[in-house]
Amino acid sequence: MRMANPLIRAIDDIEALELLKRAEVNRPYIILLDLNLPRMVGLELLKTIREDDDLKDAIVFVLTTSNKDEEICSAYRLNVAGYIVKSSLSQDFSQILEFLDHYWRLVEIPS
Repeated sequence: MRMANPLIRAIDDIEALELLKRAEVNRPYIILLDLNLPRMVGLELLKTIREDDDLKDAIVFVLTTSNKDEEICSAYRLNVAGYIVKSSLSQDFSQILEFLDHYWRLVEIPS
């Protein structure tokens, strides 16, 4: 599957936050956030995004290995659009790309 929108990957939370704050990622965008980040816990990055006036309205999907109720509830309290456990996906990334493509086409996203 090929996405019409560019995919930008950050290697860790610090790089992701820098990309978002420097507006190197054009709006509208969807953030796929892994909770298992090398430096900052993913929920901490999500909280930082929600506390930033320029970023707080970002659409964030959690894509992670954790299916702990505590983390799922914490993510939804921080207004994620969805919580996806990697083990529920097929081995390749095409299933999530297909989902995001449908989401992007069906949902009105402010620019």
